[in-house]
Amino acid sequence: MSAGVVSLSWGTRDRIRRSPVGPVWNPALVPFNQDDSRERAMRQALNLKQRDEDKRMGEDAFLDVNSAAGPDELDFELKSGVAGKGFSTGRDVGLHTLERWSHMHFVFGEFKARDNEPQKLWYGSPARMRDWIEREKKYIALDLKIASRVSQLFPADLMEEVLVDVLGDADVYTREQIKSLIKDEWNKNLHRPSQYVARASNPRAKAKDQLYSRDAALDAARDRLAYLLKRGCTVNNRHVPYTYVTEKCVELDGRGLGYAYSLREQVEKALAVQE
Repeated sequence: MSAGVVSLSWGTRDRIRRSPVGPVWNPALVPFNQDDSRERAMRQALNLKQRDEDKRMGEDAFLDVNSAAGPDELDFELKSGVAGKGFSTGRDVGLHTLERWSHMHFVFGEFKARDNEPQKLWYGSPARMRDWIEREKKYIALDLKIASRVSQLFPADLMEEVLVDVLGDADVYTREQIKSLIKDEWNKNLHRPSQYVARASNPRAKAKDQLYSRDAALDAARDRLAYLLKRGCTVNNRHVPYTYVTEKCVELDGRGLGYAYSLREQVEKALAVQE
């Protein structure tokens, strides 16, 4: 394999020839749920794995890969629909979900009505899904702007009352108290350093010993309010258009070595472009 090309730890060609690429369970033996049954069929056809329920972070499946940085797991979102119709995104999709999806890989499955065997599958890399995700962000942009403005206009005296009500009346607060209020929103992310460190009165202290002024605690309360308002800005039953999938994504080849091999070929190409 040439330098810079990502290899996928999924087995040899002979192993894929011996591996089933379609569903092997009997749907009649389990309670009927169209979406769940189709999702299982797609995972089976693509030889994707699924984490235990308590370890899942919203993904439907994942794929083990080996890259220059070492072993990794790519998260997948699986969407199913009937030929000619769009692929539903489900309920309560907001900015948080769209941000998470922007780093995920998608597979879209076309099914016949009341049937659980995929007729066609398409792969959408993060780059191929970017246009649709940006379009969805614009769709809720005004709602987010309103929510942000409301949080800024929240009266200072009322915020003081909220702080005292949830954390008590004090001049100094512990990291444990602040974390109980703001949760993970102050953790380090791609856009800013850890606010737990940046806003601490003693940033060089061990995390458990860090302390926060009343003003910092008020900032945490305001940030939490803004987060809750933005999280409430969601849309229901939006769709990825069928034409977007057929035009922007790559149809997988279910012949020969099957969908599983075809997916890994396309993922390898997508990752090579990223590098």
